[in-house]
Amino acid sequence: KVNSREVISKIQNLLWEKAGIVRNGVELKEALKELNEILTSLGSIKNRSLEGRKLFDLTLVAKAIVLNALRRQESRGAHYREDFPFERETYGRMRFEVSLEEVLKTT
Repeated sequence: KVNSREVISKIQNLLWEKAGIVRNGVELKEALKELNEILTSLGSIKNRSLEGRKLFDLTLVAKAIVLNALRRQESRGAHYREDFPFERETYGRMRFEVSLEEVLKTT
């Protein structure tokens, strides 16, 4: 049995430490790898219970956040990329979107 609180806490800590206000590409890629591992571990329970499905979906949302943070190769507002410390004017009005299919297939 999967401990929901442990999984949620792991995701929260992972996002805070590797995809938080100050971030960089290396840590974002590490976060992506760890989220993929969580998704793999949840794969067997995602359709067995509502709790399993919620954990799986929560992990997908976290992964979408990390994917978009990787795509935005700039610093903007309070979000600072150590590897891209300046704003890019071309990103100013740009919307970054990720589809469910992308989240499911991206490793």
